Amino acid sequence: MDEACLGDTATRSLLYPLFDHLIDGTPKDRVWIDAIGQIYFQPFGLYNADNPTYFSFNEATVADIKHRNPALAKASFHTVRTAEPRPYLIINGTMIGPTALSPFHTEPVVNIQYTPIYVGVPHAMQVTYHAVARSAQQTLWTGGGFVEPFAYGGPASVEAPQNNLVRLPMPPPPWTLAAASGISSAAFAGFAEQKHLDGLIDEIDKLVPKTCYWPVKTTGTSETTNFSFGDGGVMENYGLIPLLQRKVETIIVFVNTVSPLNTNAGPDERSKGSGIDAYLPPFFGYPVQSSGTFTGHNQVFAASDFAAVTHKLQIAKKAGQPVTTTTEHTVQRNDWWGIEGGQQVQVTWCHLDRGSAWECQLATDIRDAINRGIIIFCCMVRSAIFPTTRPCWKTVLN
Repeated sequence: MDEACLGDTATRSLLYPLFDHLIDGTPKDRVWIDAIGQIYFQPFGLYNADNPTYFSFNEATVADIKHRNPALAKASFHTVRTAEPRPYLIINGTMIGPTALSPFHTEPVVNIQYTPIYVGVPHAMQVTYHAVARSAQQTLWTGGGFVEPFAYGGPASVEAPQNNLVRLPMPPPPWTLAAASGISSAAFAGFAEQKHLDGLIDEIDKLVPKTCYWPVKTTGTSETTNFSFGDGGVMENYGLIPLLQRKVETIIVFVNTVSPLNTNAGPDERSKGSGIDAYLPPFFGYPVQSSGTFTGHNQVFAASDFAAVTHKLQIAKKAGQPVTTTTEHTVQRNDWWGIEGGQQVQVTWCHLDRGSAWECQLATDIRDAINRGIIIFCCMVRSAIFPTTRPCWKTVLN
């Protein structure tokens, strides 16, 4: 495959750049971010370890930034391709907790959003973090609004904001697309930062991305805290709730799962995460316990909607069709996510799974290869069944 093709990145292993950065002196909490940048962004001119580049929405937003910040007059910015309409980019991460308390108890994780125009947590919330290994705790404000990406990652201002503007120290280094994507893909962080184990886990914990964070306040000054961050999927893997925060009325949800849908699982089994992706039941108020993920605050739809949604997905799979269904819901109030509730939303659920009607149209040798289980992993990972492969690891075809 041509290296200029986006799909080529899916055939590369993260292991090699991870090892390279581990031995070349890269700060441990930057290793994952730099490996992500090297594999997924560098081939397209969007990452340069020696010359990190800001990002923004378009030429107009960049011009406005430079007008307000003359020191950035010669700075480079990546911008969104706007030649054709595209969905607005929202990269989801998770604020796991203040690094000084790690490892800490699990529930008070908070979603953080990175976009071309703003970064942060939309609603203000006071959170108390408890250390696991010692009797220590810290109560901090999170959220309250956003800052522009170029200004994110440094200490808070010592001055109160005026007219929605605040003077900040220059963050070192520039906040990049690779940094946002690196945080959003650091799925290991949820497990590593919540466990107090010796050996390998302690070493993995050092790889968890960390950066300065401070809440947005309309009056007074904010306190800067060094936070540990991880994949948005530590809390919510679909990117659904951030759209509900924005009161989007029509949503397509891609359930990109490693768990094939069990067409024989009953409603009670499905509500416990058996035979279905574990992130789905919590949206309807059915918490599912899973190591490294914390979904207990995610109910946004009525519990009574769950059985119908999952049953329709099962019907589609039994028929050999794409495992999709479209349903209507009334959004429930959720204070943890700052959602008022009450609005109506239409959701099309697309569950990653096999479609026998489509497979029957493939050449015989391809069908045979799929049925043999052609996916082999380059490291120790459980056996894969097409198409539910682990996305972090390189795959090869037998």
